[in-house]
Amino acid sequence: MNIAKMTFEVAKTVASGSAARTATLNLSNGNSIATPAFITTSSRGCVPNLTPDNVNVDKHVPGAVAVGLEDFVERPQAPLLLKDVGDEPSRTRFSLPEEVNIFLQTRRPSNVLPNKPNGRNMLSMYSSVGVVDIDIDQFPLMANAVAPEVFVAPADASGLSPSGACPGSNKVKKMVMRSQRWLEKCVADVKVPIYASILPTLPVLHQKEYLKTVVENQDKINGLVFHTRAEHSEYPDQTIDLSRFDSTRKPTDAAAAESAARKAAAQGPTDGNGNPLDVKTEHLTGPKPVLDELKNLGMGKTMPLYHSGQCDTPQQMLLLIQQGFDLLSGYSVETFSDAGVALDFTFPATPGAVFGHNLWDPKFKNDFSPLADSNQALSAPHHRAYLYHLLDAHEMLGHVILEQHNLEIYNRFLAGVRRSIEAGTFDADVKDFFEVYGDSKLVLKLVEMGEKLQGSHGADKDRF
Repeated sequence: MNIAKMTFEVAKTVASGSAARTATLNLSNGNSIATPAFITTSSRGCVPNLTPDNVNVDKHVPGAVAVGLEDFVERPQAPLLLKDVGDEPSRTRFSLPEEVNIFLQTRRPSNVLPNKPNGRNMLSMYSSVGVVDIDIDQFPLMANAVAPEVFVAPADASGLSPSGACPGSNKVKKMVMRSQRWLEKCVADVKVPIYASILPTLPVLHQKEYLKTVVENQDKINGLVFHTRAEHSEYPDQTIDLSRFDSTRKPTDAAAAESAARKAAAQGPTDGNGNPLDVKTEHLTGPKPVLDELKNLGMGKTMPLYHSGQCDTPQQMLLLIQQGFDLLSGYSVETFSDAGVALDFTFPATPGAVFGHNLWDPKFKNDFSPLADSNQALSAPHHRAYLYHLLDAHEMLGHVILEQHNLEIYNRFLAGVRRSIEAGTFDADVKDFFEVYGDSKLVLKLVEMGEKLQGSHGADKDRF
């Protein structure tokens, strides 16, 4: 059974306009995380671009690091994390500082969706050697072997559409039944705190039975995880209607009528004429419908909300915080660092400031200004010309410095968010942030610029 405990204490909630809040998440190891906070992503058990001696826990990963099990399952019958398990937990095999908090989850945040259906007791995962099937009984074993601060229980999320379209009725039924069974398995066998996954792309009515399972086990569940993509919150007009029924088709015989009735019952309620009700995309734009349903079903505790889906920009983070999320994926830090972008934003926003600088741009060749115009006392006191030289020479040190710099910028950004919520100015500060720095499409042009400029540096000139 789940024996380790953690507590979540809400300190301040925005009075009106949004569900943003500050809180303290007290972990079972004695550490605490001030929220809202972001969870740094990892690759094969290490922070991208950084070795353990380059990671300062207080400055770079004060929250936690998310480790994806898909990095360690090349051999399904003998996963690396279960090999030669002795007295030491398997987390010692990760290239991370010993004191860092670890969130162990099935996958890393990614645009790549699993394209192979899961089985009754098998979960399909991407590994370094392709798609592999992992027996669901392996997950509690790996969680107990690693002994993370949080284990995110697996859910059936195969066959999903990037646009957020709801799967068909047969798939919905299988997703719910498998996820119920897998959650109950983890609750019974995992000995570390568990976060339950909310099924992505499914409206509340379609996963009600699964939510009942979450409520029944609420004493052994410490948080909720949402896997939707954050861009749906910023651009809701790009999502689509999730109604998957063709009400013009009429059953031709008794068997067909019975089949149609079963399909309608599995998919959701119907109107007075027997047609399925039109289900919109409210589940893509915030956790409120799920939380309301959980409360109606008897949920009596306040849990931290973790958005583990891909979050591309700080703008999307702010919108997720307004919806009530406490923990956010730090996937975008790696995106900016790999593109050669030195971030320079603050929260609240500095009038007239720029979001960041793409240091692949030749205009920085003789620019001896600090990486950040915002005069933040950062731990990387380097100038832009030096970083331009490192990138142009394809030196690994360039991305090490950028990763450290950008992680520190993000952590100061979240600290500013917490102060803003405490001061009661958060919603106004979010509006100012968008006015100063623009939306996600605008700031991601810095990433696109880096991808274009890299082709003119080194590799095209037969440097290697």
